[in-house]
Amino acid sequence: MRTFYTILFLLIFVVVEAQQNIDLDNDKVTISIGSGLSFYSVKDQNISNEKYSGVLKPISFSWSSSLTDRQFRDFYFSIQTGNIHNLSFEAHVNELTMGWDYGFKLNPNKQYDLFIGPAPFFYFHNRNQSILLNYHINSNIGIVSLGSVFGIKSNNLNGFNYKFAGRLGLLSACVNTENDRITKILSPFNGLQFFFSAQSSYKLSNWADVGFKYSFQTYYITAWNKMYSLSDQLTLNLIISFQQ
Repeated sequence: MRTFYTILFLLIFVVVEAQQNIDLDNDKVTISIGSGLSFYSVKDQNISNEKYSGVLKPISFSWSSSLTDRQFRDFYFSIQTGNIHNLSFEAHVNELTMGWDYGFKLNPNKQYDLFIGPAPFFYFHNRNQSILLNYHINSNIGIVSLGSVFGIKSNNLNGFNYKFAGRLGLLSACVNTENDRITKILSPFNGLQFFFSAQSSYKLSNWADVGFKYSFQTYYITAWNKMYSLSDQLTLNLIISFQQ
């Protein structure tokens, strides 16, 4: 597990460092780090017809910048890990979600910005699940997806900022190790991937905000036997803004 986290944080470092070599028209950059609780459930008919649920511990990171007055880019990275249960049976879950949102503002320089744009992302799910006493199955699912992001965000209303965003996976490639590493192409009809987030932050100073974020994430995959997961996540975030 320690190796797992080391690789993930190295990946964050490499991506953020790579962004420093890109010239931005608007030199304001925002970094957000948060942690909290995630109420999680999963049912995977490849393994069992029973639903497992519990509380996971998420850690999230995001990096945002404006490309022009009409365009912005958000990089986000989230991991959550913990144990979930069904009666006396237990499963240990590790999940990673990472991607880019490229937003195009439909009404720039207003109090509220409406935005839409492409959103490529990557999802990895690892689960070590007990289905009988002393019998465990290890499951790994990886999804690379091209999706769309849409939403609305405010521009510093009396020290407060708000953002509501949705993200929908449109076309994906999925590998499931429960099925002899078979790769399948997913669409919303056989592999629904949907995310929703609502966040509010308050300005503490010229460079620091603090806020709460609620995130809902669901995967409903029917390309094989049905597998779905639901996650309700609440995090406390520290947001730092600086000029390049």
